[in-house]
Amino acid sequence: MTSNTVFDFLKTAESEDSYITCPACGSPIGIRTQGYEMILTDNFRLELDGNIAALRLFLERLETKLEQRNLLLKPSTDGRYPYSQERDFFSDDKTVDIDDEDEENNDEIQNQRELSHRGMYRGILGKDAAENFVENKLDFFEQIRNYDKFPLKTETNQEILDQECKSLLRGIEPRSLIGSLMDLIFDQRNVFEWMKETEGDPERKKLKELLHEVCPTIQWYLQKLEELHTKRKDDEGLLKAIIRGQFVLAIVLGHKSTKCDFYALKKISIEHNVPFTLPRQTIISYRNLLDILHSEVVLGNPKLRLSDNFQKLLKSSKEKVSKQQSTQKVSSIPQAATKQNSEDQLEELVRKLVQQWGQEIYKLVNFSCTGPSGENNKRCGWYPKETETHSIILLGSPGTGKSCLLLTGLVSFFDHVQVLGATVALDLPDDRERLQKLEKDYRNGLIPPPTKTGSKTSIKLSVQFPEIGSTNFNKTHFVFTDIAGEDVARSLTQQGSQPWVLRILKNANTIVFFFDLSIEPTIREKLTKSRNAEIWKPVSENYEVVNQSRENNVAEVNQLYLLEQIIGDLESQRGNLSGTNFICVIPKSDLYAKKDGEQDRLFFNSFYEKMISLGIFVPSNFDKLDDESFDGFCSLGGTGYNFKSKDNKETSAKKSKVLQQKDMGRMMSDEVRKCLLNMGNALGEDAVPAFKVSLNQLAEVRLMQRLEATLGKDSVYYLAVSALGKNTSKIQQEGKSQIDGVFNQKLSEYVFILPIALAVADGISKQQP
Repeated sequence: MTSNTVFDFLKTAESEDSYITCPACGSPIGIRTQGYEMILTDNFRLELDGNIAALRLFLERLETKLEQRNLLLKPSTDGRYPYSQERDFFSDDKTVDIDDEDEENNDEIQNQRELSHRGMYRGILGKDAAENFVENKLDFFEQIRNYDKFPLKTETNQEILDQECKSLLRGIEPRSLIGSLMDLIFDQRNVFEWMKETEGDPERKKLKELLHEVCPTIQWYLQKLEELHTKRKDDEGLLKAIIRGQFVLAIVLGHKSTKCDFYALKKISIEHNVPFTLPRQTIISYRNLLDILHSEVVLGNPKLRLSDNFQKLLKSSKEKVSKQQSTQKVSSIPQAATKQNSEDQLEELVRKLVQQWGQEIYKLVNFSCTGPSGENNKRCGWYPKETETHSIILLGSPGTGKSCLLLTGLVSFFDHVQVLGATVALDLPDDRERLQKLEKDYRNGLIPPPTKTGSKTSIKLSVQFPEIGSTNFNKTHFVFTDIAGEDVARSLTQQGSQPWVLRILKNANTIVFFFDLSIEPTIREKLTKSRNAEIWKPVSENYEVVNQSRENNVAEVNQLYLLEQIIGDLESQRGNLSGTNFICVIPKSDLYAKKDGEQDRLFFNSFYEKMISLGIFVPSNFDKLDDESFDGFCSLGGTGYNFKSKDNKETSAKKSKVLQQKDMGRMMSDEVRKCLLNMGNALGEDAVPAFKVSLNQLAEVRLMQRLEATLGKDSVYYLAVSALGKNTSKIQQEGKSQIDGVFNQKLSEYVFILPIALAVADGISKQQP
């Protein structure tokens, strides 16, 4: 297994290993091999949204100020001031008696007065202090100077209008506030497509109408500038600059419109009173990244979590650094040599900064895999993180029940993840959408259809363990990938295994193999065609339903051959298999357990009864058959289980929950193993002993010993599950895809709980040997 952290990915720029393998879809991604898109991290995106919000407020104030200026309101200074007592009170010279009309025109009198006709003091230190504080400290964008002298709409001097309107156009995007961020926004596909549609409208009619509604005064000046340009044609690039400025205004202020639908603003996620924000999946190109990395938007924002010294050094001028280095030189060194050494040191400093970017760029962008995934071959979306992503691959031939288990197991896992002492979060919106659909189907009792050939379903999630103190275990990343049975079975054909399947297999931490006893012919034939085989009629019915649901009846795949091929592929791809966990899932275990059946022949009865006695299977709250049938029992992640040691002393207080779950997994595995060793009992007391021995040895030698000898006994687990909780063959034979009631699933959540428990337990053991 090779590591798949973001640092491993960044090393592919120079390493002989030109790519890492995506644990979700098996695609190679690397600097040289491509296969990725750069997506803004959540923190970087939110910080940039802060810049957009600041620009929005700036433009709103600009519009208001220019609008107010054109109202032509000013205080009256003509005639007598009516409050002579007030005037005399604030005058330095109380003996002065002069008409207000003369006062307004007398400089000496004005200088003597402390309070002007507008109520502002004169000739005091407070005036100088206030001007210095407001203009130099608060008015960063010089609104007092720029806007109070801005020409009115009634201005007749065309030169002044032209000059000031150009200044206004340049000021729409303050470089320290927005930098090259608008280029990044324009580059988003939905924004770009909306701009094409809007710009294509005759004479940009809709764009102008929108601006006339949301910022009419700014738009008036821009329109005036465009008219002046049309007459003069002195700057060929000016019209493009005006259009750009108008799009900036439309995107940032478009939410103020009451006709968002008319302007198709929903395409860029703008609605009335819902302003524009960057999408969760904000793609950034190399050019955008290059421009933004040395802009004030990045270098002036300490909340981006870049190292302080690194960020400070990036912002230092080369001249300043050179001067600092030259002062450290010995004076006896010749000037030419000093200059050359200074240049060399600068190059060395830049090289170190490049290396530092290689350690910190992941704080700004994720390198998202673009490989195909899902039924519609959407883009995968997995991205390498700071720590390794654990890959769990679900393999099985067609009809082994992986889709059903993904449905009930994943939903039950999310319902009961607390048994691990953990909380769980999904990585991407696609994962959340997929889970929501599964939850809906689960609640409605919908039986999932077969997975289409060529498709793979991956669930990317992270798990946090608050009870584990080490910060290394605050968040652990996992990818569960379900591969269509036809793609797995292809490994037995002349075509051979799919390359992407082999790549996932090569890098998987845990392999979950579905060994379906009802599909394996060497087992099914012995059960269903022996004497007195009426008890195994449900097995035959299940197989027929599964086989008919598949194209070309491909369900009859020899499970043992497939297992051999998978082990062979593993050995050829990886050589040493140490560290690989293997979970052998026995699906549809309810076919081999029945409460009122022939106890000796139903070889999983003992397992079901053991699980009930331990409180792992509990009576369902949604089924009345609690005491009549195993169908009425379900599992809740082992919440009813009492963890006890061999001397029968409770140990739950001594072990973390995740380690308890690992122990539980081993206990269940041992019980399933015993049942498989007793599989020969399924043939009944009247069977020829040699047949019973043959069936027992088949499970012992070709399944269990083969796995345990190859991977190590401690790395192999057996898990008997019933994803739907009961046999649904009759329902499916009637063409139905929905059951009445709920799925009383049994242990399907452990296909997710157990691999996570094993991975985290392994990490704990490495931390605390």
